[in-house]
Amino acid sequence: MQILVNLLGNAVRHSPDGSTITITFDRSDGFARAHVADQGPGIDPEDQQRIFERFERAKGTEGGSGLGLAIARRLAHAMGGEISLESEPGQGARFTLSLPSV
Repeated sequence: MQILVNLLGNAVRHSPDGSTITITFDRSDGFARAHVADQGPGIDPEDQQRIFERFERAKGTEGGSGLGLAIARRLAHAMGGEISLESEPGQGARFTLSLPSV
């Protein structure tokens, strides 16, 4: 639950007013996945790995402590899962939480 709260909080914080945030779920290959997609400014390729480190934020962002994604990734790893990111500048971001399916 905490992982999804962090991902959704980021999506809301970085999306323009009136935009859409989409949450979808699927299951395949022994994993359950939650996808959180926003219509924000997107994340530069050089920031995409760094933002998962403690106290790091994407360039040009305001607010937040830079801990949410680091905590989310650690929690996912502790449960045998992963968080991945698909994003291009100007195209929003899509985070995927993958956890082993029970």
